[in-house]
Amino acid sequence: ETVLSTDGDIVAMYDAKNSERIHGGFLLLRPTIATLNLWTKLSEEYESALSHKSQGDTSVESEQSILNKLVESNEGGASIGLLNEEEFVPGLFRLPNSAVVLYNKIQEDSDAKVKRVKESGYWFMNKNGRCQR
Repeated sequence: ETVLSTDGDIVAMYDAKNSERIHGGFLLLRPTIATLNLWTKLSEEYESALSHKSQGDTSVESEQSILNKLVESNEGGASIGLLNEEEFVPGLFRLPNSAVVLYNKIQEDSDAKVKRVKESGYWFMNKNGRCQR
């Protein structure tokens, strides 16, 4: 309910590395003209970036960087609602006791991610891939 009750065309988490920016890993995109305009522009710019990457360009922007650039320039006029950092945690610095969403991409190795989440008490998957809760 926290996500749905947050105002904004786009509802997002803070980025752990820079609290001025939004995290691209967990977004609610409301069906508004402003959201559609921003997302269309993001898709175009990311397709272009991927095209450059396939040609060997190593300085390609990530979709999150492009999203933040467009948000900062007010591309499309989409309003942004930010979620509470204690409940919607990027997972860089700590594991909270009451997270609603825990974004755990900060570690690249899958086994390390699983271990970290299990140690924190947020792992609810059994050996058959079913939720134990």
